[in-house]
Amino acid sequence: MISTTKLFLLAISTSVAVFCTMPVQADAKSVVDLSEEMTSSTFASPEDPSLTAPVDDPTNCLPECSSADPEGTPYMITAPIQPQKTDVAGRTVGRTSCCGTNTSPNELRGIQWRPLILQEFLLLGVEHGFRLATEAKTRREIDGPVFADWAKIIANTQWNRWSDGDKWFTSDVAHPANGAVVAWIYRQNDTRARYLEQDFHNPAYRNALLRSFAVATVAAVLWKIGPLSEATIGHVGLYPTVNKWGLPIRDGNRSGLNDYVLNEAGGIPLMVCEDWLDKHVARPLEGQSHSRARIDSIRIFTSPTRSFANLMAFHRPWFRENRD
Repeated sequence: MISTTKLFLLAISTSVAVFCTMPVQADAKSVVDLSEEMTSSTFASPEDPSLTAPVDDPTNCLPECSSADPEGTPYMITAPIQPQKTDVAGRTVGRTSCCGTNTSPNELRGIQWRPLILQEFLLLGVEHGFRLATEAKTRREIDGPVFADWAKIIANTQWNRWSDGDKWFTSDVAHPANGAVVAWIYRQNDTRARYLEQDFHNPAYRNALLRSFAVATVAAVLWKIGPLSEATIGHVGLYPTVNKWGLPIRDGNRSGLNDYVLNEAGGIPLMVCEDWLDKHVARPLEGQSHSRARIDSIRIFTSPTRSFANLMAFHRPWFRENRD
């Protein structure tokens, strides 16, 4: 029988994450007005000089974005200048983004820890909710002594084995995709990485990848043996691996190294691949299209894990920080 207390605590944790995250991102930058009309000038081609102007040039910034402190701008040299939106008559609508970065003058630089943590917790709640909804074995094993079983699982983890017995799709596709989503959530909450495009010559991009790798690694460990993990919700790793008839199929307890490694080792290359597709495929195609639906579809198709990470911030899946 499932413990009512555990289900209650899980529901409360998920509800708190959702409640606390919504006001953080519920601002003018997060919600796109359905009635907003955008012309083709919004999606200028990559060859547009306005897209390659140096971000630190004071002439490219709004007055309140310019800083008298020369040391106050290095972190902002990370994004292309964004073209202004125009109406059908060619008149400028609204104001340009702050120094081409879509930031406000008062936005704190660096990692925005509160929304980052809350969005990662929301992702965790979605993943565990999916497991509870689709896996009878997870629902069956949710009961039991939490801390005693958790300690036993950690102590019996087989660090000398690669495979944990999961299906190939789970280990080789789903876990790298999860690592990419976690990394995108980090990037959308760090102003040093939020607006970057794929460019290995840019030290800021390389540093963002290293930090993304670190975040994905921590998330992988927490997913496997953390306090809100497979080990505590479903007791994965407590019993031997069995087939659908309940018979052991190999020695071991559904633990191994693959998920600890593939989340980040597969997830970060996947994120870089999406970066490349966004820069070299999505953006040129957007410049050739006047259809909002086609543009949105291209963005989702070329960057699926980034689109999913957007949902964790209550953005629309096709939202892109560097040009919306």
